[in-house]
Amino acid sequence: MTMRRALLLGLVGFGLAVLLFGKSARSIPPAAAAGVQWREVDIGAGQECLPVALSAAALREGLMGIRAVLEPMVFDIRPAKVSAFWMHDTRVPLSGVWVNDRSRVFGYWHGRARSDRLHRSVLPVSLVMEYAAGAQLPRRGTRVFVTSAPCNMGPGL
Repeated sequence: MTMRRALLLGLVGFGLAVLLFGKSARSIPPAAAAGVQWREVDIGAGQECLPVALSAAALREGLMGIRAVLEPMVFDIRPAKVSAFWMHDTRVPLSGVWVNDRSRVFGYWHGRARSDRLHRSVLPVSLVMEYAAGAQLPRRGTRVFVTSAPCNMGPGL
């Protein structure tokens, strides 16, 4: 195979991977997309640019229909309240992180794809973070805070 052909095949393969699995703003459900903003999120000593669900539609739809979660999604719940999440329309397993009104991680939940089981917080939460199952999660007590600073949109979820 020539170098030119190998390069062309590599570029085509990369393009297909981005279309099928890549990060794209279109991977957020359409009704929710308008209510999602990319913000700087302080997690412990680090900072990440993550999608933050702010509107009622974005909070309700979350990661419905997503085939792969490449970035955690943050749900900003104000005022803080006891909340519940389920996986009925979610195609991939997720792990959730409960963050209290003092901006500290206090618990976790793990959901199976397309499950009707409710994952309910035991205390009021101000943030919930959804990660791909198996991802490294912030430890209990870690400070998590969504800043008001917008950031360059990541390639997507």
